Amino acid sequence: MLLDWICRSGRLLALLAPLALASPAHGTAFSTDNSDLYIATNEDGWGVELFQRGDVMFATIFTYDADNFPVFYTATLLFSGTNASGNAVWVGDLYETQGPWFGAPFDRSKLKYRKVGTMSYIPQFIEAGALTFSVDGVTVTKEINRLTFALDNYAGMYLGAYKIVASSCTNSANNGTFNTVAVFTITQSANALNIVAADSQGGSCTFPGDYSQFGQFGQTRGSFTCTTGIQGGHVFFEMNVTPYDFRGRILGTDNFGCTLNGSFSGIRQ
Repeated sequence: MLLDWICRSGRLLALLAPLALASPAHGTAFSTDNSDLYIATNEDGWGVELFQRGDVMFATIFTYDADNFPVFYTATLLFSGTNASGNAVWVGDLYETQGPWFGAPFDRSKLKYRKVGTMSYIPQFIEAGALTFSVDGVTVTKEINRLTFALDNYAGMYLGAYKIVASSCTNSANNGTFNTVAVFTITQSANALNIVAADSQGGSCTFPGDYSQFGQFGQTRGSFTCTTGIQGGHVFFEMNVTPYDFRGRILGTDNFGCTLNGSFSGIRQ
């Protein structure tokens, strides 16, 4: 039977309860978190910062004006639905702000806002999207990518669980949603991540892979093997880690012809 490594016992709910304490610092329940610093490929010196909470994003563009002097613009972007490709669309008015000199006491009366145009952002992949903004009649469209400053460190041991949805299996009896309580043991080097997920029945699956970083998100891909004989290919993506927990999503296939889709989370031990 597909995914013998899945634990179906009622103990799952009791063991999942502590996960409610996991840090939400990097997440939003509305969508993949778009919060990050973004740049356009091979265009150094300017960029966009997005900060998302729920269905609202605050955007700051730091760039240069027609005289090559630094200037920044801000916008509050609201979710406005999806486009024909199914991608989310965020739109809002773009403003230029003037205010008191930072070296003087703050004087709110000197704060001035001027609407200069509009801005939209369409995430096309987890790590990239299309930015369009207009300033005083000049419209710019850029493909932007999350900027990576450094690699996150996932090494450690975590108590948690993962959910796998198996579909399109060769034997349709193997299709279904499965939940597993697991202890995750992770080792990491600069370009490699190895995850061992051990269940309460003494079985385990090992997920070795490369490692890459896209802004706040990590990603690893490779081939996995389980002590039950199940094996296949996997991608762990949209991964976050804090001093307290880690989480992410899974895509993969196995030797039963199944397509695998799921998520995982664990509290650091």
